[in-house]
Amino acid sequence: MRRAGLIAGAFLVLLAAGAALFGRQGGPQIPALLPVLTGMVIATELLSSYVLFLEFAYVRARWLAVLACTYGFAAVVALPYLLTFPGVFAPNGLFGAVPHTSLLLWSVWHASFPALMLATVYARRAGGTIAGC
Repeated sequence: MRRAGLIAGAFLVLLAAGAALFGRQGGPQIPALLPVLTGMVIATELLSSYVLFLEFAYVRARWLAVLACTYGFAAVVALPYLLTFPGVFAPNGLFGAVPHTSLLLWSVWHASFPALMLATVYARRAGGTIAGC
């Protein structure tokens, strides 16, 4: 097992070194790439949130609700990120976005998700269920 890990690590180092040789060259411009990939991220996060809410409705564990809200929030933040990204739907982004709007939304998106995951861990350790319907 250790040998396989060392081989995989060596392969990744060689791959990174090979990529560094071409790092200064620009790649092909594919304008539809960001909308497609971000759209898939939004769809998978919404589906994950939906499935987790269904599980929460059955189990009634508070941490499942927090986890479902985490994925839902990530999907909600990803949409304005996509809409304000320059060059996707408008030359400067929609909603009067300034050049750093999409960067700020990306930062919020990627910083809030781990923070909310930590909240999920805390909620799971605290335990408890939500009584109701």
